[in-house]
Amino acid sequence: SQAGVKEPGDDGRADLLFKAADAAELLPRAWIVVENVKGLTHSYAQAYYKALLARFESVGRKHDTWPIDCADWIPSHRDRVFIVAAPKKWSGALPRKPSPPDPSPPRTMSRTILARAYREVDGEFQELTGIEWLLSKDIPEGGTWEDTPAGSLARKYAAMEPESARALRRPSSLDPGPTMTARPKGQKPGRITIHPTELRGFAVGEMRRLIDLRESFCVFGADDDRTDKTGVELRIQQVGNAVPPPVAQAVAEAILAAERR
Repeated sequence: SQAGVKEPGDDGRADLLFKAADAAELLPRAWIVVENVKGLTHSYAQAYYKALLARFESVGRKHDTWPIDCADWIPSHRDRVFIVAAPKKWSGALPRKPSPPDPSPPRTMSRTILARAYREVDGEFQELTGIEWLLSKDIPEGGTWEDTPAGSLARKYAAMEPESARALRRPSSLDPGPTMTARPKGQKPGRITIHPTELRGFAVGEMRRLIDLRESFCVFGADDDRTDKTGVELRIQQVGNAVPPPVAQAVAEAILAAERR
């Protein structure tokens, strides 16, 4: 993402990306699939992207990069890139990027989370802080701070903190959901994804439904004193980082189709 350092070697977490290149060397007959945020191909992270592709090429791997918005498969926007590297000595054509399925009925939040009680599976959600509640209470569904009345606290905050105020918005239940986030440690107000019709964050169970994660899957997380994150924040982070199962299936089926051609 755009947060933190970007140069290879500066951040051990980011260098995990190159474990895929290690796998490409150790498993010559395997397909390698790397999933990351779309920013991986942007200027601020291209050092990583180019270095990874160079590693694939150094071991004789053909590869392709697919930008995918998961909203074509699920009722939630997630702009991602998938890098697909063919087995070593692959002589066939590379897989074709998956085509989105038929979008009817429309993939909206109202057809998933709002029609069901959020407490069915995992009803815990991230509470708004006092200032977040005050800043958000006048924002209508599908609106931003610009849609609040003249003289509202949200407008006053936007005048003082214009960059932070850009995140002060509420999604519309008639649209796909936004990319879900928990409030990062130390961030200013507005960095939490607010529910479209209630003054709270999304429940973990709602987020699971938005990425079509089956309710039989367990998402664990307990309060962590080392990071000051609560269990619900950790679960939100896990679901937010997950590859939606329908998208993962589409990528796998594209690779299987290439194997069969």
